[in-house]
Amino acid sequence: MIALHLEEARGKHGKGKLRIIAHHAHVTPFLTGTQAGPALPLPIADENGERLKEEDLVTRSALRPGRHFNYLTAVTAIPLVTALLDENISVRTHAPGVLGLPGGYPICVRRKSIELDLPAGISKHEAVEFNNLCARADGAERIEPDGTLIYTEDARRTAQRFRAELAEPLSPEHWESRLVLRSFYEDCLRTAQKR
Repeated sequence: MIALHLEEARGKHGKGKLRIIAHHAHVTPFLTGTQAGPALPLPIADENGERLKEEDLVTRSALRPGRHFNYLTAVTAIPLVTALLDENISVRTHAPGVLGLPGGYPICVRRKSIELDLPAGISKHEAVEFNNLCARADGAERIEPDGTLIYTEDARRTAQRFRAELAEPLSPEHWESRLVLRSFYEDCLRTAQKR
């Protein structure tokens, strides 16, 4: 979504293929043209081997956050899904969470197989570390090798106000123990009925 938005915003000033490395935390600020805050660096953007500067990345936008972002997600997913279903179709695009990696990356899909299509001079390790840094703006301090999600201190404090167990690390192995939202909702209903 970020790459398509940037291509459209740059219009005739664009010089060709963009390769963007970005995180979910970038989506709303970037698509709405708002400042993400000092803790979130701008996406890494490369256009034909040239790194774009901040003034090239910050665009004006009339978009506002909302459910319509889901439609944008669907539209941008169509070429990827099509290429994964048909080995005769190749596509260069961007996608989140590919190959089990955190964040979003430029990719190439050929013969139903996904490969990273990183800008020159950016290693896979550097791209992953960038997305790990950006994940903190979404409340994720880090993900352990076994997949356990460790929250930032701010995220833990916020979650503790609602349910203490929501602030604890989230292990993929024990995810069922964290399905507390239904009981949280029922507790809220009971409290509201008492008033």
